[in-house]
Amino acid sequence: MWFRIFVASWSVAFLALLGWLATHQSSEPRILGRYSSGYSTLLLGIAALATVSLLAQRPFLYRRLHALRREIILTLSSILISLITVEVAIRMLDPLGVSYFQEASRYHLDKLPDPFLVYKHAPGLQQTYQGVRVSINELGLRDHNLVKKQDGELRILLLGDSVTFGWGVPIEATFGRKLESALALQRGRTVRTVNTGVGSYNTVQEYTVLRTYADIIEPDVVVLLYVNNDIEPNDPPFDPWSQVSLQGKSPPR
Repeated sequence: MWFRIFVASWSVAFLALLGWLATHQSSEPRILGRYSSGYSTLLLGIAALATVSLLAQRPFLYRRLHALRREIILTLSSILISLITVEVAIRMLDPLGVSYFQEASRYHLDKLPDPFLVYKHAPGLQQTYQGVRVSINELGLRDHNLVKKQDGELRILLLGDSVTFGWGVPIEATFGRKLESALALQRGRTVRTVNTGVGSYNTVQEYTVLRTYADIIEPDVVVLLYVNNDIEPNDPPFDPWSQVSLQGKSPPR
């Protein structure tokens, strides 16, 4: 009896999955005015699995499956245990660096919306990302609290995204701190870099940072670190929680 329920549960699962996936509408609906060719192939595959699971409950096929029930359960159990083992190993050892995506998502969710910058760091935030402690000052910058500029001090304002921010490294290991010490040694004067980098900022946001903080920071030099995704738009409103939520969203293509 339990094996018949087991086989029937697969039919229910495949049919439910097919029904859910069928509610999606692709951005390029070439088939039935609703689905892309790739998505249609996925639906056909799920439909084939559902059909096979339904046919498996026919008396002739069911008797054959029932005779092999131990082998079937053993095979499925082995696959499940293997997948769980691989998942645990990847999470613990992180050989492919997949933890980056989870940690980057946490970092993004910790940001605050801003009417001019779209989003910014929460002032005073103390958090750990990928095992690295991150401290945000009162201006929302990953740096020490800003102090009055000294006489003869060379102050450099650093604009950029996660590279300038120093993702994955302690603040002392960021290029800003290394530039600070190198220039101080070379020029024999006090050098102070101010790190305004925020992960995923584009050039428009970095320009807004310059306009917002230039008078407060009083830089002698402005350094812009540009990477190839700085042309990508970051349009308001900033609502990262809606991006990670499944509510109201269609299945993925």
